[in-house]
Amino acid sequence: MVSFAVKAGVIQVKCHQYYPVGRENEGEDDMVFNDVGLKVIFIAERHTNYHFTTRVFQLLDLEVWNDSALNM
Repeated sequence: MVSFAVKAGVIQVKCHQYYPVGRENEGEDDMVFNDVGLKVIFIAERHTNYHFTTRVFQLLDLEVWNDSALNM
């Protein structure tokens, strides 16, 4: 989740986006975390009547999968 803190009139990022939000939400469908060798792919999103959102992701280990394997 992205959060902002305002201190002395300056806006600072408090927390960074750590999951893809999907193109339908004006974001990206995937995020790659090279430092830990993982790729997170946005699959679906569902809004409920109970004021929360459920998201489905696919998690890939980049040491096992490479781009050519993903495009099969």
